[in-house]
Amino acid sequence: MLQSLGALVLLALITTTVLAREQSVAASGKLMCGASPAINVRVSLYDIDIAPDPDDLLDETFTDIDGKFMVQGSTSEETDIEPILKITHDCEDDNRNSQGSRIVTFQIPYSYVTLRGVPNKQFELGTVNLETRFHNEERQVPSAKIRRHHFYPRRLNYDNEFDIFDGF
Repeated sequence: MLQSLGALVLLALITTTVLAREQSVAASGKLMCGASPAINVRVSLYDIDIAPDPDDLLDETFTDIDGKFMVQGSTSEETDIEPILKITHDCEDDNRNSQGSRIVTFQIPYSYVTLRGVPNKQFELGTVNLETRFHNEERQVPSAKIRRHHFYPRRLNYDNEFDIFDGF
């Protein structure tokens, strides 16, 4: 019985390894805070996974002095990856000290995913003004109960129809 269970586990591991395929994605853009470039803003490229599998951080960078960024990454998955950009910033944010930084998420269309380790095309986000209040915006709130550098996202709620934004 124990040998059968071991063989079954080994077969499952081999099948998973064989079925997984390398997928890659790249994205770039320019971030503004009003009329000025949004400098030193964190831009993270993730592959979103279904629990209990944690999301994969594929790449992370900070915008340059012109507000520009470029990220690219790859991962091996059995299913299609679901890439997103997470932008963490403090543009137009008087509450950043008490409530944490703002987080905006953009989904990258699957048509920009390449089925190999190096992407052959790049998703261009374009120029985004981070003064905008986005409908799917969250907060990176520091938790006093755990180590200093751990954060938990929290959704923002807006009360009027002018603050609702469904993306580009």
